[in-house]
Amino acid sequence: MHILFIYFEIQIQIYNQIGLSYLSAVLKKHGHKVSLIRVNKPDRLDMVAKEVKRISPNLVGLSFVSNFSHLARELSGKIKKEINVPIVAGGIHATIRPLETIKYPGVDYVAVGEGEEALLELVEKIGEKSGTTAIRNIWAKIDGEIFKNPVRDLLDLDTLPVPDIDIFYQKPTEVQRVTFMTQRGCPYSCTYCCNEYLNKLYKNKGPIVRKRSLEKVMDDIGTILKTHPNVKDLNFDDDTFTVDKQRVKEFCSLIKERYNIPFAINSRPELIDEEIAKALKDAGCFIVRIGIESGSEKFRKKYLARNMTDAEIRRAFSVLKKAGLDQVGFFIYGFPHETEDEMKMSYDFLAELDPSGGSQVSVFYPYPETTLEKECVELGLMTGKNKTGFFGGGTTLSFPGKVKNCIGKYYELSEDLYHVKGEDLRYVKKFYPGWYYPYIFLSLFIKRKYLWRSLVKLKLYYLKPAFTVRAGW
Repeated sequence: MHILFIYFEIQIQIYNQIGLSYLSAVLKKHGHKVSLIRVNKPDRLDMVAKEVKRISPNLVGLSFVSNFSHLARELSGKIKKEINVPIVAGGIHATIRPLETIKYPGVDYVAVGEGEEALLELVEKIGEKSGTTAIRNIWAKIDGEIFKNPVRDLLDLDTLPVPDIDIFYQKPTEVQRVTFMTQRGCPYSCTYCCNEYLNKLYKNKGPIVRKRSLEKVMDDIGTILKTHPNVKDLNFDDDTFTVDKQRVKEFCSLIKERYNIPFAINSRPELIDEEIAKALKDAGCFIVRIGIESGSEKFRKKYLARNMTDAEIRRAFSVLKKAGLDQVGFFIYGFPHETEDEMKMSYDFLAELDPSGGSQVSVFYPYPETTLEKECVELGLMTGKNKTGFFGGGTTLSFPGKVKNCIGKYYELSEDLYHVKGEDLRYVKKFYPGWYYPYIFLSLFIKRKYLWRSLVKLKLYYLKPAFTVRAGW
């Protein structure tokens, strides 16, 4: 069987999406052929559909992420007009809204939850021309009739093969950064995050946080480093890498001993202390990304279910700085119930923390089945507008004009902190040295924030083809 995955990569730069890397690895291990289309431009879906027809796979796996779900829906219909191929929708949006997704005319199957075992079973049953209506984790639509199936128990992560990162590249020498995952699941249930729903979906189906053994993780790293000679650093995309202190210490000891390669992680402020910071630094960690989201402790606790205190956040950033680790702070503007004063508190807190690795600022988007999405519905804030991408200062909610202006204002001010600190200059010098002096020269005439956005748009849109393909191997 030949399976073609389609992944939307609009306004973002993906190294290797870890979920697809595992799906591909499992399918290849069982002798199937895997291809990937990375869609870069939302207005070129007709071209993508024609490319699917040219590749002529036996099954299309179409990624449904909430920010791009409207594009996936449109593309599924266009593909069906070009070629009669079964389409399975996967991803977090499909998992959370399976009934909505399977009703789309172009969708035949929906993968709910973890897909490795379920997709393999679906592929093999399609190949055998046997029944596909009773596969756990798979909803099927046959002749208009919908078959809903329960989720299976959560995977033992040690049964997974080494993630296949090669589907994202043309050749191994192109790979400079690799995304891994050492565990799945998050013990927290923030009111704006999909984990709130997933923790309910998988109740009594296994532990919320499941860990891949550290020996397996080290073997994964070693296997990929052997075959990809230009890898410069690693990214661990665990929701909360530091949830188990003893495991972090063991991981740091192993990776330092075997590979001594720089890596980045995600954490929470209350899980950072001097011992962990020192262990991470000694092992080669160069940056720790921390979600803060709001600068108001009261707002975080009341509306976001994030119970860390301001003191814990300040302490975490201080500890990381003293250890010589860069920090990135995540902030969100435009929550329901958020006041202008609370937005200002977020901006002031970000300026006070002054993360050495910069910040990632975004505007709240009501993800399906989260507590805050339900509150947006109750408050009459939903507009039905789509947001293509994850960043930008606009909101899709129907706030009064004054509130919208405040969201845009503090988003802009927060982004400006990045430029005032010269983070953009350091980034350009490191990754695009040939553009460094032209960038400085142009900044004499153009505000750096506008110049930076133009550079990013040039990189992520104009210099990219409509889509890229890795097919037929």
